[in-house]
Amino acid sequence: MDTLRGLAVLFMIQLHTSHGWLRPDVRSGTIWSAAQFFGGLAAPIFLTLAGASQGLQWARAEASGRSLEPAKHIARGLQLVVAGYALRLQMWVIDGGAYARPSSYGAIVGLIGAYAIAYYAAGKVADAPRRAAASGAIAAALWCAALLWVRVYEPPQRLRGLLRVDVLQCIGASLVLLNLLAARSSKRAPRASSLLALSVLIGLATAWLRPVLPGRLPEALAGYIAQWNSDDGKPVLALFPLLPWWGFACVGALLGLGWNRASDAAQLELRLVAAIAVGAGIALLASEGWTPTYLFIRKHAWLGPLIRLAYKVGLVLVMLGVALALSHAKAAVIAPLQTFGRASLLVYWVHLEFAFGIAAKPIVRSLDVPGWAFGTTILMIAMWVLASARLHLNLDALRGLRRGTATS
Repeated sequence: MDTLRGLAVLFMIQLHTSHGWLRPDVRSGTIWSAAQFFGGLAAPIFLTLAGASQGLQWARAEASGRSLEPAKHIARGLQLVVAGYALRLQMWVIDGGAYARPSSYGAIVGLIGAYAIAYYAAGKVADAPRRAAASGAIAAALWCAALLWVRVYEPPQRLRGLLRVDVLQCIGASLVLLNLLAARSSKRAPRASSLLALSVLIGLATAWLRPVLPGRLPEALAGYIAQWNSDDGKPVLALFPLLPWWGFACVGALLGLGWNRASDAAQLELRLVAAIAVGAGIALLASEGWTPTYLFIRKHAWLGPLIRLAYKVGLVLVMLGVALALSHAKAAVIAPLQTFGRASLLVYWVHLEFAFGIAAKPIVRSLDVPGWAFGTTILMIAMWVLASARLHLNLDALRGLRRGTATS
């Protein structure tokens, strides 16, 4: 999983730098199309792997007769949701220049406090639910007060930016929903057939919900459900809504359950190869580059989101095959990818400042293709150094803890 996640990190970085750095007049042609194609696989890979990790944990707990511990996993999902909002706050403070406006300080302090308390509350969901509820209520009150401050003293787009549903919120909310399904039975994971049916339903519901949203729902809540067309030219709050993105997590959980139930290494390898082959077939049949599929979607537009979901799932499985092939490569090739995979959240958080943020201002929308390729390579190397340092510090801390325990 680390290798595939590492590939997704590389796809993500080059996608974001292409949007942030390339001049408008060079955003066409083969290189641009390739950057968008591979970059478009990053989020599906992240969500599918999040679901697969959840499925593996369910299967291991089920096989040993232990509880699936849905509350524990819900807590982690909620923490990811909070982290997603904290990232939006960081981008407003640093890139939006809020740090230089004293009128924004009250909202900044309020939001920092709200997210810190909410993160703590989420972590207590499993062990101390009453404390989690009380802390969550305090965080919600502080959050609402801070957002009111933003609404009064900042332009309307600032509030929208702070409430935007990005990939971290989507991953976190997907894990929460998966574990709400698992909570129905304390020791039995959701059935693979149920997860498959749910992913199909998600794809079908996407086309139906888009025309009716946001409706009477607050946009900040509707942004978790699906995207909608914005007639006023304002940015839509839903960058990664649950429909259709939760479908990738459902498919991932299905795969994780199946892989962990393999009786031995040979059977696991057979299941992996079968999944890759099925994925390649799905990707070929569901590709809109194939004329029959393109014409079919034009005629049956309501099936379009489901077919596109299947197409991306197929591509993710094909990339799983690439990751498996790379796993047999030399350590010099595979180790950097695994480093990226293990520190993907840190890399995601930091690289945005260089792709879109204040660190990118000297080169925003000003580079040609060679300059973008060179700069992206330098950024990837810098992010690898950062990820390596983070993992090295973690390993040193773990070794120190083990030495202290042994001494005791």
